[in-house]
Amino acid sequence: IIFVPTYLDYVRVRNFLHAEHREFYAELCEYTPLKEQRKALGQFTDGERSILITTERFYFFKRYFVKLAECLVFYSPPIFPDYYQQLIHKLQHESPNASVMSIYCKYDALELQRVVGTERALQLLTREAAAYAFVTGGSN
Repeated sequence: IIFVPTYLDYVRVRNFLHAEHREFYAELCEYTPLKEQRKALGQFTDGERSILITTERFYFFKRYFVKLAECLVFYSPPIFPDYYQQLIHKLQHESPNASVMSIYCKYDALELQRVVGTERALQLLTREAAAYAFVTGGSN
């Protein structure tokens, strides 16, 4: 699942996937009609489509999440920090392939700060490295 915070980014990712991997993805956004929502969820759940793109606003209004999802990619840290933990806890944790990746840049500092805290966000934004791995604390 690719979780995109804004509709503009959603269109950008959708257009890229449409050009490169047309038959491998399904899409859900706040403007998707109910019939197409059910079709996209069915295709993803049945394994017909391996990628599902969804927007944060769609999740805000519908709260749909596919329980069989193993991989979650945040195109940018979510605007609402609670969504980060909610979505991670809904992944299929029994799978050895379960993973979460969050893509961010220096312009996402405020969203990143809401998710991981001020000190960790500063560390993530200032260290020189190609990739970071971090674990956020929780009650479980």
